[in-house]
Amino acid sequence: MFVSKVMAAGLVNDSGAQATVAHLAVAVFAPRAQERLPEIENIAGNEVPRRRLDGHQLRCEESMKSAPAHNSLARRLWKELLELVYPPHCAVCDQLSQQVICPSCREQFEFIVPPYCPVCGQTAPPGLPEGQPCGKCRSSTWALDGARAVGPHRSTLREAVLVLKFRGRRQLLDPIAELLAQRLFEEARMPHPLPFDRLDAIVPVVLHPARRRWRGFDQAVLICRRLEQLTGIRCHETALVRVRNTKPQIGLTPAQRRSNMARAFQARHDALLRGGRFLLVDDVYTTGATLEAAAHALKKAGADKVYALTVTHAVPLWDVTPPLLGDEQDAEFL
Repeated sequence: MFVSKVMAAGLVNDSGAQATVAHLAVAVFAPRAQERLPEIENIAGNEVPRRRLDGHQLRCEESMKSAPAHNSLARRLWKELLELVYPPHCAVCDQLSQQVICPSCREQFEFIVPPYCPVCGQTAPPGLPEGQPCGKCRSSTWALDGARAVGPHRSTLREAVLVLKFRGRRQLLDPIAELLAQRLFEEARMPHPLPFDRLDAIVPVVLHPARRRWRGFDQAVLICRRLEQLTGIRCHETALVRVRNTKPQIGLTPAQRRSNMARAFQARHDALLRGGRFLLVDDVYTTGATLEAAAHALKKAGADKVYALTVTHAVPLWDVTPPLLGDEQDAEFL
């Protein structure tokens, strides 16, 4: 299809169309052209390439923004060339898919539904009376006024979080933000709802500048910007500053996590924070140490209420549903 459009546009002659387009695709998008030529040499026969060309797809997709804008045909040809060389894949499982997250991966998502702890939002253990806080929340005093999560930290929802965070698959930002927005809107219909309908702003749990430079982006900030568009709730992305470049939390005990995050954040003292109600947004609630440190900083600056919403929540120890995954497995994505 692409070749025929190129020929119709008069860009190459009939006899050289197939070879020209195939070699052009390799030369533009793959530095090791001769090694990767076989992957697209069957373009004219409409054979879809079977494996991804690692490391180039995202950069090429972003480069479309600088493709010739004066000619709509040129932009369509450019897009089709990209799709021929890099056919759409599921960002989670890497299988061919026209959707960012394929139907198979979506079907494997698990969601946290009642009964759960009305404070931290973790799935309630068997036998816990309805509306009763879990043992951890009953025995602790928190700066955080309540937390909710879309689902437990396992299955394909966990993988979506990790490949966004550690492999930079930013095409997952929109579907993840949509899941968070849906959970936010559903809260009013849940038992013991948190007042998500009376928030003053959404606040991302920001990375330290050094970590952001190393990763290339701050996933919490980018998710919050999309949440603002989906919910109409202001994203106050400068409310928090991460002043300590803490070491990664993976592999630390709960006590070590709390110590690691102590005084990691400072909140800007501005009029919006005083007496306000805020929703912290992050990717994973593990022990709550990071969210607690961020909530403490906001309240120190005058915030009245601070809640949290995350994509996943650590699976409780009593839940023995396989597979049992911990920090060691998450570290495989680093």
